[in-house]
Amino acid sequence: MTSTSTQRACAPSPTATNLPSSPPLAEVETMAAPDKQLGTSQVISEDSGTVAAPSYSSATFCVQLVSGVTTYRDPPVFKGAGAENSFLGRTRAEKHETHGELTMLRYEAHPSMALKVLAKLAREAIEQHDLLHVTIVHSVGDVPVGDASVLVQVLSAHRAPSYAATATIMDRLKQLVPIWKQEVWEDGSTWQDGKPVQIHA
Repeated sequence: MTSTSTQRACAPSPTATNLPSSPPLAEVETMAAPDKQLGTSQVISEDSGTVAAPSYSSATFCVQLVSGVTTYRDPPVFKGAGAENSFLGRTRAEKHETHGELTMLRYEAHPSMALKVLAKLAREAIEQHDLLHVTIVHSVGDVPVGDASVLVQVLSAHRAPSYAATATIMDRLKQLVPIWKQEVWEDGSTWQDGKPVQIHA
């Protein structure tokens, strides 16, 4: 889905329920989260949905590409979520021996393919780590030093799966998603080495 609205959270998640064979957990229904208008980024495209996890029949995910800087947003609120792990990847200050100080990173993407792979990573993380929710947001365009280009947000019943899932998502995102990074320096620019895109990922 394509949108030109201000950056926003995905629609509120439907109620997540336990599968009949799952162990009893605390209440896992969702509650509405505050709808924050954050920054000036525009949503380029997004995908969201539900997927069965080992303990939940309708865990949820939201993936987005946004223009400009990525910012933190409140996730959907699950009563059964004892852990929220949020990672923001930021542009760090660096100095090139030839081109001087780094001013920004500039990201380019194949939007439809990138969204497809991000959604696949979110679904796989939910299934592998028994999660309640995953949000992945990535910037396209210019991200100055100090600002964030990626948000990975994981909700789970316990903290260990949230840590493991976040690390796995970030590792696979950098390996598989067709998003390319250009380093813009004071005097010139360079491209970060990439890997071949997996067309059928």
